[in-house]
Amino acid sequence: MERSVITELDEQRIDELLAYTPEYSERNSENIKNLFMQKTAGKHKSNKRILLVAAIAAVLVAFSGIALAAFTDLDFGRIFNSFFNNPSAGSRIEVGYSVVSDGMEITLLTAFVDEGSAYLMLELKDLDGRRLSDSMRVMSETVLGMSTSAVIYDDTENKATIIVTQYLAGPVEIGRAINLSIDAVLSGLGYFENQPLDFDIAAYATGKETVSVEEWVRAAGGNSYGMTSIEETIMLLKPGEMEVVIDGINWAVISNFGVVDGRLHLQYRQTEEYSMSYNYGFEHLSLLDVNGEVIPIYFSINNSDFFELVFDIGDMSDLTSLQLAVSGMSIKHIIRGPWELSFSVDKEMPKKTIKAVPADSPFIIGIEITTSPMSTTIVMSLSDQRQELTDMEDPEMIDYMMGYVQRVVDYVEGFPLPHLTLDDGSIIPLEIGAGCMYDIDTGWAEYVSAYFDIEKLHSITFCEQEYLFSDTD
Repeated sequence: MERSVITELDEQRIDELLAYTPEYSERNSENIKNLFMQKTAGKHKSNKRILLVAAIAAVLVAFSGIALAAFTDLDFGRIFNSFFNNPSAGSRIEVGYSVVSDGMEITLLTAFVDEGSAYLMLELKDLDGRRLSDSMRVMSETVLGMSTSAVIYDDTENKATIIVTQYLAGPVEIGRAINLSIDAVLSGLGYFENQPLDFDIAAYATGKETVSVEEWVRAAGGNSYGMTSIEETIMLLKPGEMEVVIDGINWAVISNFGVVDGRLHLQYRQTEEYSMSYNYGFEHLSLLDVNGEVIPIYFSINNSDFFELVFDIGDMSDLTSLQLAVSGMSIKHIIRGPWELSFSVDKEMPKKTIKAVPADSPFIIGIEITTSPMSTTIVMSLSDQRQELTDMEDPEMIDYMMGYVQRVVDYVEGFPLPHLTLDDGSIIPLEIGAGCMYDIDTGWAEYVSAYFDIEKLHSITFCEQEYLFSDTD
């Protein structure tokens, strides 16, 4: 992925970053994206540039391996099953409320509320036919921060029991009403990568009128989302000089294509068929070499409609060996609602909190750990022994910040995952839940585990240091 700085924290730009991340997986990305946007929304308001640079590091860290470890339906299904189907699990809110729309009945069975999250067990039953599958999720166009964590499909009755996590704005108090708005059920999901398209690269790769980055932004309608240190010297194609429809996709057209200064430029425009809500923004075009391998992007820029990708392919003598390709999501059925459900919070998830100063840590100068039977959140205050950051436009400063963040991540990942210890000495393993994010000031990670009795909680071990819950302040 090219080095770039986010200039607007919106879903579209985050999706682009996720798609170009080497360990990208569409199944895993939604949880990270939702938490990333929620956790970064109110941070560093006095210094937007720091947040913008750190935002990229946060996304990359989330895909560095540790966050992918537990993002599987099997793990989440096992963990959530220990709550929803465990008679000993307290704080369960029984709901049993059903709504029918478009031949689909959705029943909100039970719920748990923990800090800023609601965990909901839904039963979906197709009343009109066999449209459901074991690969599905629910969508909301109004709620940012809703993810489908586990699916249990019963093909004999064509119904599915799913766990939905809805992220809320801050801690939830007893008596609060939680609204769940579902706009569509997506069933039969699949993801395809680098599928070749019928587009004659050599025929279109001719000389074209060029513009500067500033002119490109104005011609494209303003508000570019891509920016690098080379933007002052690179020339781009004038937006919208072509409109080439490609068989196999309807969400974009080629708006310009050509060679500029020895590099190949691919420019495309999204059409009205593009849907962030239903397609998740995963669709993107790429360029394949003679071996079918993806050619790295040298530079990219986009606004809400136009995208321009620049490729440094070296030898330009044989463009016939190159292929245009598309990656994206396939959906077998879209069942549209809406389904409006709600419940009142009448039980509070118990929790315990520790604040401490780690011993002999080169990076972490303070931690706050909040644990409930459903999740454990660790917030780290990072060392202030850093280089003075002044000129945030300086690429060396950006490199330094991202390097610092990566060193912190490497330090934390160098230890085993945290675990809880109960009074009787038994160990409760923790797995990465919603993910982890770091910037130059703080680190944040959320973990999940199977159900345990929090009254018997003795300690937590993090980075091989044990912290006693009896030391809570």
